[in-house]
Amino acid sequence: MITSYADLERKCITFARSNVLLPTPYPTAEALMNVDEKGDLTGTKLLSESKAGWGRCF
Repeated sequence: MITSYADLERKCITFARSNVLLPTPYPTAEALMNVDEKGDLTGTKLLSESKAGWGRCF
């Protein structure tokens, strides 16, 4: 549970330094999916992608 902005900031920094952002032998992609109030998919958008071995590039 997040109790303050400082706590949120610490959790974001910890996440950014986690293994999620390290290079991987597999290609990766990040997608944004929009759903309506019923839970039906209304749209998708590809936010980022990377080649195998590159990790995520900001």
